[in-house]
Amino acid sequence: MVGICPVAELGARHAVFTEAAAALRPLRAEDRARIRAARLRIRSPKPGERLEGLVRRTKSTWSVAELAVANDLDSEAPLAAGAPLKVPIPESWTAAPPVRNEGGGS
Repeated sequence: MVGICPVAELGARHAVFTEAAAALRPLRAEDRARIRAARLRIRSPKPGERLEGLVRRTKSTWSVAELAVANDLDSEAPLAAGAPLKVPIPESWTAAPPVRNEGGGS
């Protein structure tokens, strides 16, 4: 959560920010299950497939035009079967594992 205001108003708005933060509750399992993330994955077109079909088949969160730009392709051209393409795929959100600092340095 982010609260933004001019520095001169911070004192007057502090209570609003504090109350808003205090109103948040931890996420329940059913809340977490509804969170979706678009993860960039490598997907390959099938023989004769065009970007429109790839977007539909993979349920990509990008449009045909966005996928064409990201992969430096002509949005209307046939795709090379098996060629690796960057495609954002909607997936359930999972937290990253905690990072352990084993080095002890700064």
